[in-house]
Amino acid sequence: MADELKLYAASGSPFVFRVELAFILKGVTYKTVEENMKNKSSDLLKYNPVYKQVPVLVHNGNPIPESLVIIEYIDDVWKGSVESLILGVFVVWILVLVKAVLVSESLEGFRAN
Repeated sequence: MADELKLYAASGSPFVFRVELAFILKGVTYKTVEENMKNKSSDLLKYNPVYKQVPVLVHNGNPIPESLVIIEYIDDVWKGSVESLILGVFVVWILVLVKAVLVSESLEGFRAN
């Protein structure tokens, strides 16, 4: 039996994005279940009853909430060519933050005095 992977997600969530990035880096196929965060599904509330937030990975019926926990799980279960997803994801986030700071600093000159 093949692994059943469902990722409960919401568009635009940076937490979902880093889980999706981990799946891409590992080459793992999964199904996305898009959630409306204003009208949460009963499945999301069942799989993450404490925080009621995305992302939640459901692997063969077992829910795993919270993005960093999911990334660590992916790293443990799907051994691959990527040494450590956690390190890779943090590097990506550092690059995003550096870019945001550079953009913010470049916009300083355009602000009204």
